[in-house]
Amino acid sequence: MKKNLLTLIVMLISIGGFTQKLKIDKGELKLDEKTIGFVEGKKPLFTIFSLDKSYSITAELKKAPNEDSMVLPWIEIKDEATGKSNELEFKNKSRKFSAFNYDRSIVYELLDRGMVGAEGLNKEAIESFINGESAGIAAKRLGVQGEIDNAGKIADTYQLAIDDYGTIFSIKAQNKDIDDKRIGFIRVTSPSQNGDLKYEVMEPR
Repeated sequence: MKKNLLTLIVMLISIGGFTQKLKIDKGELKLDEKTIGFVEGKKPLFTIFSLDKSYSITAELKKAPNEDSMVLPWIEIKDEATGKSNELEFKNKSRKFSAFNYDRSIVYELLDRGMVGAEGLNKEAIESFINGESAGIAAKRLGVQGEIDNAGKIADTYQLAIDDYGTIFSIKAQNKDIDDKRIGFIRVTSPSQNGDLKYEVMEPR
């Protein structure tokens, strides 16, 4: 028992010993108190430089319009020299993501992905990422938001309403009876395998 406890303590000390502390002090990017580069700018756009400033990238925070405030932005990483870019999302919550220190949160993300190391920016890893397959985050998140916005515009345009019985009404209904504003019915058919509900929309009877 004592042997197992001693082994656990040694493992915890080893893990703690490899934890790297990142700090940005007056624009200097420091890893374990060693300056490895520089960071300039403010939210949403930061420029990260190598130690000799011969190489740099920009990291821009992106967010879909009207997206929930709890949804973290994604990061567009761009090579300053070539103009090429790719995107990534904040994944590593163990790094204590901070909305007050986006610059440090971004660099921690790059550190975890091997794009920043003890010598600063890892040009080879960054170029491999940027020139690799597009993450498509913007297309996905802006596309979903676009569908939500379009659905909202349609509902506003036709002034749609649904009663407790699933009857869909529209102020612009073109029925023969001018007092009949029904344009259809909606009902739940069955839940899908992932738990989402399926709906069926029918014409008015």
